[in-house]
Amino acid sequence: MSDQAMHDSPSGSSESTSNGEEHECFYAFRSGQGRRMLFVSELGDGLSNAAQLVRDVDEDVNLVRRVTKRRLIRHPDNAKKALYPRTPQGIAILMKLLELDEADRRNSPRNYDARLTRCYEHDYLKQTTRRGKTVYSSVSYWKHYNGGFFDSKFVGTQAQPTIALVARMIWQVLSTFDFMHRAGPEPIAHMDAHLGNVFMHWDGKSARLPDFYLGDWDNATQISIPAAQSSRANRNSNAVKDLSLFSNGIRDHVINLMRTVWMPSPYNPLFFQLEKLCEELENLSQGYTGGHVELSGIIRRAQSLERNCLNPLTFPNERQSTAYLHLINTMKTEALATEKQVAFSLVGNLKAGLYPRDEYGGALRIYGPWQLVDSNLAQLDGPEFKTHNRPCEGLDWGDSDYHPPEESDSSGDAGVDNRAEQEIYLPEMDVPH
Repeated sequence: MSDQAMHDSPSGSSESTSNGEEHECFYAFRSGQGRRMLFVSELGDGLSNAAQLVRDVDEDVNLVRRVTKRRLIRHPDNAKKALYPRTPQGIAILMKLLELDEADRRNSPRNYDARLTRCYEHDYLKQTTRRGKTVYSSVSYWKHYNGGFFDSKFVGTQAQPTIALVARMIWQVLSTFDFMHRAGPEPIAHMDAHLGNVFMHWDGKSARLPDFYLGDWDNATQISIPAAQSSRANRNSNAVKDLSLFSNGIRDHVINLMRTVWMPSPYNPLFFQLEKLCEELENLSQGYTGGHVELSGIIRRAQSLERNCLNPLTFPNERQSTAYLHLINTMKTEALATEKQVAFSLVGNLKAGLYPRDEYGGALRIYGPWQLVDSNLAQLDGPEFKTHNRPCEGLDWGDSDYHPPEESDSSGDAGVDNRAEQEIYLPEMDVPH
C-alpha cells in the first residue's frame, strides 16, 4: 500500500496481537463490496449517524464513512414485521438523480451543472453481540469533500466569506435545485437544504474558488402528483420548499452578518448586487402564488456577479481583499491537506487499543464494526474478521471517572454494547424508478 495510506511501522510484519505486547495498531473497516479502509479521523457525531474520514487502502484515497449508531436486529431483506428497503430512501433517490444527471449530460450539454454528492456504496454490515444476537449497522461510503460544510467555516466564526464565494454558492446550489425539480417524471425535494448541508470542495491548487455540493440526502423525497394535477405550476411549488430554506440561511447567516459584523463598504456596488440577488431569491420563495418558477435568470446573474468580483479589470474587485486572500492562502491549503491525511495509529497492547484515544488523551468514537490490525494488514484478508463497536451510543468514554471493564475479547464480539441495540421499523418508501 502507499506511504500516504498509513504510517511506516518499525515493527515489521511479524508482530503479535497478544494483549500484553505493544505494537502499532490501526483501526480497519471492510465493506460489503470488499473495500479495505483504515480510520483517519472523526468528522461528525450526530444523534443518529457518525461520519468518519477513512483511507481506502487499495485506491489510496480518503473517503467519508457514515455509520448508524443504532443497529437493526434483522437484515432488511429478511424482515417479517416491517418492510425495509434494501437501500435507504435518501440514498436510492440520490443514486437515481446521479443516473439522470449522467444521461442528461450525454444528451444535452448545459451551461451549468447539478452538483450532487457521490455515494459509492451502501451496506448492512453484520455483527454479533456478546449475547450471540446478530445485528446490522447501516454503513455508506461517500466522496470526501475537502472544504467541509459552508456554515462550519463561516457561520459563527471570524472568517468572512467573499462576495464571489457567496455568488458562486447561490448559482451552483440553485442549478442543483433546478435539475432535481425537472430531471425526472416527478420532482425531487431535498427537504433539508440549509447551509449546514452544503459542502465545499477545492479541485486543486489552481482553483480560484471552491465548488458547492448539496449533501445529506436522508430526508429527500419524491413528490407524487396526481395525473390530473401534474401541471408545471404544481411541479414548481415543490421547488419553493427547498428554495425557502436555502434563501433563509443566506439572509440570516450571510447577508445580515456581512452587513453588521464584517461591515463592507456601503458604497461597494458588488455587495449591493449581492443584496439585490438575495432579495430576489427570498421574494421568489416567499411570494409564490402558483405560477412558473424560473431559476435560470438568478443563476445567470449570480454567475455574472462572481466573474465581476474576480475580474482584474473590474473596480472594485476582491482579488486583493483580506477575505479573499485568507480563503485562497489558508482555507484552500487546509482543505487540500485533508486529502493527504494518513491513517490514525497508536502504539500499545490490544487491550489499550480497544479504548482508543487521540494524541491529546481525548476519547475517539470509532463507530463500528471495526477491527484492530497490525501494520501489515494481514487480518483484513483473513477468513475471520473479528469486529468491535466501541464506543457505542450513550457511553462517554472521555469521562475520567469511567473505567472500561477489563474483559477478554477472545469471543470477537465483546466490543458490542447491547444498550445500543434497537429494533427499528422503517415505513414503506416510494423510490423513483
